[in-house]
Amino acid sequence: MILVMKIFDYSQKIKIILGSIVLVVIILLIVFIVLDRSRVKDLQLVSQVQTFATGLEQYYDKFQAYPEVSEIDLIQVQLLTDQGFNQPGDTVYYQAQSNWARPVLFLSSDSHYTIKFELKNSWPVWQLDAWRGGECRMSTNMIMTCQNPD
Repeated sequence: MILVMKIFDYSQKIKIILGSIVLVVIILLIVFIVLDRSRVKDLQLVSQVQTFATGLEQYYDKFQAYPEVSEIDLIQVQLLTDQGFNQPGDTVYYQAQSNWARPVLFLSSDSHYTIKFELKNSWPVWQLDAWRGGECRMSTNMIMTCQNPD
């Protein structure tokens, strides 16, 4: 009770400063939570792309060619089997487990593929040093490259 009374004994100026500090701390916590969720989404996306690329490489090992497709959004691909995309078959090389974390574009010829996606955060391991992330590509043999936006 005495402590509560002491708080109310502070001047108006001190109360404003303390209130401002509390407000700034709350805002910073919200920013860090949002940033952390964005980073998790980036990592989830990279994992999804790697899973899809692994399926493509297994398909290539069997048929000595990648399934040919012009540029499509990977949200349209739920399955890759020995019969192709979204076709039932004896061997499943890729099956979508969840929705894509962000839009992903895919194109391939019989000898090459490219998966295009965007990361939203800084990732020095992928040469993305800007807070705004950058565009990434995973291509044949699961080679991943990224570049900062201009």
